[in-house]
Amino acid sequence: MGPRHAFSLLEALASIALLGVLAAVALPSWTSASQRAQRAELPVTLDGLLAAELAYYAAEGRYAVQPSFTPDALPGRNPRPWVGEGFDRMGYRPDGPGVIGSYAAMASPSYGIELHGISDVDGDGRWSWWRARPGEAATMMSAENAW
Repeated sequence: MGPRHAFSLLEALASIALLGVLAAVALPSWTSASQRAQRAELPVTLDGLLAAELAYYAAEGRYAVQPSFTPDALPGRNPRPWVGEGFDRMGYRPDGPGVIGSYAAMASPSYGIELHGISDVDGDGRWSWWRARPGEAATMMSAENAW
């Protein structure tokens, strides 16, 4: 019998089984990390919007109110193109090709302006809701397990 140049069927099946086990262990962790990264868009974008609102107020003497959620009121798992008339007026545009969350800016008697962001990156119908106000960083208002 000469030298072997190939794997036996048993070695190939064992390798495939090992890869399957590794994939089964890694996939849930990867999905969870991906969802956490997508949800992290909300506080970052809200803090950016708040800084832009405060600069706009300093220059114009009024806030750029965006009372309805933009790009739409039903956020999902997939990025959507940014459409924000009130936010565009003050020169704000988030980085990247699209946004996961939806954002609104409402007048507030106590704070002048209050920004809200919602997302549903896991598609279960429970929204992650964040709020930002002058003098405060973006704060999560929904339950910690809402994605």
